Amino acid sequence: AILDSVQRGEYDLGIVPIESSTTGQYAQHYTYLVHRCKNLRVLAETSHRLRPCLAAKPGTDTSSIKNVVSHPQVLLWCGQYLAALDEKNGGIRRDTATST
Repeated sequence: AILDSVQRGEYDLGIVPIESSTTGQYAQHYTYLVHRCKNLRVLAETSHRLRPCLAAKPGTDTSSIKNVVSHPQVLLWCGQYLAALDEKNGGIRRDTATST
């Protein structure tokens, strides 16, 4: 959606992830950029450490968590933490959102 919007001229600039040190290349963005966006080019690259957080209502104890929703990539980044939480709580459901 971001690359499409820039290509149509709705925005001057778009920022998309291309690679993650944890989960590797974002194949969908890279492939799209190389094969479908003939009039776009990469202007710059930056590295940024992402620090996802677990957000819940005030007073929520982690032992009561049964469902987690996030972008699929973030669920992968937090895999070890979620596996420990899963074991502690007797199973949690992971749900994906296309945007967080």
